[in-house]
Amino acid sequence: MEALDQIVSVVSEVILIFEQAQRSAAAQIIMAKANFDLVCSEIRRMVTLNQGQSGRIPVLDLRTKMDQSNAAITDATHRLQHLVQSKAPLNNGTYTIVRDIYDPFHGILKEIIFEMVKQLQIIDQSNVQIIIDSSRKNLELLIRLKNSDHEEAVNLLDAEIRKGSADFVTHVTQRLSESSDFELRQKLSNGAETIKRNHPVLIETAKKDVRTRTSFSKTERDNALKTHIQALQDIVNAVNSSSKYISGFSLLFELPPSLLEGWRRNPIVEEALSRLYAAVKRGDRDGALKAIQDLIDETNRQIAEGKLFAQSMKDPAKRDALLKDIKALEDVVAKLVAQAKLALDNPNDAAIMAELERLIEEARLLNRRVQAAREPETEFVNATSQLQAIMAKLLAAAKMGQAPEVVAASKELLELMGQQSANGRRYAAGVEDPDRKKAILDACNELDRLAPLILQAAKKVLENPKDQNAVRELEELMARAKLTNQKLNAAILENELAKNLALGKELFDKLDEAVHNRDAEQVKERLKDLHDVVGRRIELGKKLAAETTDPAKKNQILDAVAFLQTGLPKLGDHANKYLSNPTPENLKKYDNHSAAMQDAAERVTAEQLFPAKDVYGQTQSAHSRLDLALERLAAAVRRGDEKEASLAAAEVVEQLKRQAQLARDLAAKCTDATLKKQLL
Repeated sequence: MEALDQIVSVVSEVILIFEQAQRSAAAQIIMAKANFDLVCSEIRRMVTLNQGQSGRIPVLDLRTKMDQSNAAITDATHRLQHLVQSKAPLNNGTYTIVRDIYDPFHGILKEIIFEMVKQLQIIDQSNVQIIIDSSRKNLELLIRLKNSDHEEAVNLLDAEIRKGSADFVTHVTQRLSESSDFELRQKLSNGAETIKRNHPVLIETAKKDVRTRTSFSKTERDNALKTHIQALQDIVNAVNSSSKYISGFSLLFELPPSLLEGWRRNPIVEEALSRLYAAVKRGDRDGALKAIQDLIDETNRQIAEGKLFAQSMKDPAKRDALLKDIKALEDVVAKLVAQAKLALDNPNDAAIMAELERLIEEARLLNRRVQAAREPETEFVNATSQLQAIMAKLLAAAKMGQAPEVVAASKELLELMGQQSANGRRYAAGVEDPDRKKAILDACNELDRLAPLILQAAKKVLENPKDQNAVRELEELMARAKLTNQKLNAAILENELAKNLALGKELFDKLDEAVHNRDAEQVKERLKDLHDVVGRRIELGKKLAAETTDPAKKNQILDAVAFLQTGLPKLGDHANKYLSNPTPENLKKYDNHSAAMQDAAERVTAEQLFPAKDVYGQTQSAHSRLDLALERLAAAVRRGDEKEASLAAAEVVEQLKRQAQLARDLAAKCTDATLKKQLL
């Protein structure tokens, strides 16, 4: 994107200075005054450009945030200039940044970069929201067109849809001109061309169907509608995906590329904590000071990542909880650094060392909590309760004939289901197991299919709240969406559990080998690794238990989780007991407990949460055949063709019988008591 290119251009000089200061072992940093002045002028130019952008942001909240960010950047730039001009000696057109001012210098630079990233996200969010809102207006028009039974109504909608499509294509073209991503440009271009090309077909087939009312004309009309809706959906998905890159854009670009993957794979904060503790214990001042600096740098990155992620969270309670943990992590690391320096100065003071150990454990816990909020399955599980609440709100509003509430809830639902689908597709790209990848993509496709159907059904209920058939149709579609969302969550949890189990098995094997070889150093390292892996499985298990209403399955998972929680410290006790007293009895106790821990880990599994795939697939297929039979019957009745209607009615009865039998088969293999009851 051009905006991203612009922001990287503006901060490139800043980053170069920062990286030089970060990596230099010298006591001072040399910086040409011309370069520093250029950086400041470029930052001011960026603020001016964004002040112009601010006036074009339609959402008041986003516009206010942009203005606040501009003010923050202006203030930080002023403080940066004052700091350098007053504290850094100037000689022959060159500033000397001495170590005494490095910390405030570094801090102000990070403030500026953070605000610039925030501004990019605000602008992008605004532009994407315009496209999404425009697509919703078009979708509402298409739904009205689908339900129009008179040519006059089609003619009236023709002008509205033409204007709506033109506005939408204008917004998409603007996005197209801003993007340098070939794949995104291709998707947007293809979608816009499809919308323009399909408009005449859309109107022509609608008019033909209201005139002739044949099954063939209805199919043509439906196909044209599907083409238009799919083009809208493809564009929104593409724009949303490109926006997610910006939403995730963060201070990670400060790291050299070689470290970036390592940061994503390993908990570097915890590694720095371990190195700090070990260095202080052995009295290695240089090693401890290096570990302290690494800890500060990595914690700052973790905090910046967490704050950026918090901005994207929908649930205010969860957002506040994450921000509270981030603040606590920031505070405890500051205390920890001071305590570590105190311990270095007082190597024989046991009380100081004990307090350092306590602070290190507190920092580990907080760091894990901040990371856990951003684990891949968290946003999917969190969306489940939101989805159910919005559906309940939509159903209640439709039954009471409250049009504004229905529109608002429909907007929320469409956004949330689209977000779940987009997030699922992105997650699926990194899934290696073909069955799990297919399960995730199938669930995403089903969510995309169900969203407009739910909105159409809600509109029917709104038009006639006493129509029990319409209410039942809406309830059934919502139940199907809930089940699909559960299947998506289960597939993602299953994938995370499978990765965790494989890593856990490898570490248990290494720990067993180290214990049997009585290698104390390796035992200590493997126990530390297992602490993280088993801790992750415990968190996954709790999320898994929350996803099922089957009491037996829930209890099985929670029992295994409880055993892992209490058994983890005992595992270390048994290992250390054997190391200090290597008797066959102590080794047997360790082996038995290790085997029990692995068994408990295997019982935290997503298997059998949902019915067998083959039965579900048959049910979906039967749904399609029943829909076709019902369409055939409706068309025959409209035409007054008694013979065709009789044949279609017999087919409907046959498909209903097949549906009933498949529901019984599905219920027989279902372990969720609530779902089983619904099926029967």
